[in-house]
Amino acid sequence: LPDFLGENVISAAFHIRRGDKISWHESPKYPGEQYVEKLINATESKMVDHCFVASDDFLAVQEIQHALHRFQVKCSIHHMTELSERGFDAKKHKREAHAHDTSIIPQKTLAFMSQVDIMIHATYFIGAFNSNVVEMVTLQRKCVKKHTDADPMYANVHGVDRAAWYMR
Repeated sequence: LPDFLGENVISAAFHIRRGDKISWHESPKYPGEQYVEKLINATESKMVDHCFVASDDFLAVQEIQHALHRFQVKCSIHHMTELSERGFDAKKHKREAHAHDTSIIPQKTLAFMSQVDIMIHATYFIGAFNSNVVEMVTLQRKCVKKHTDADPMYANVHGVDRAAWYMR
């Protein structure tokens, strides 16, 4: 993965939660176009060097790729989502963890923490505020990103579900 911290590098990170978040009706399914439109509105241009997609569903990665192409945002697209991933399911995960080798769990944890770090340090971050991950990243970005009190967003965080983040 590229260095998202370069002085002149403009990067965007998208967090797209699917799986049981959608099937359990905890969140509507926001299309990839909605995420990319938020990015375009935030940047006021289409000048982005790197786009990173953190998702539990490879189809969401493809949605972002198509939307970036459709809106002519020319960025290098990166992700850590496996082609076979189709959304996280907590019940299925628990069953598989008990029935299979659990040595993969540390690898998945390391991958998740790497994704979180990229989301924290990207220039722009777009996600749904109804996600615990997005809430955590939003708070951590406020600690590491330069911003002013006049900035209505928490260090360039933009939600597809509502305009601003607030503590629930």
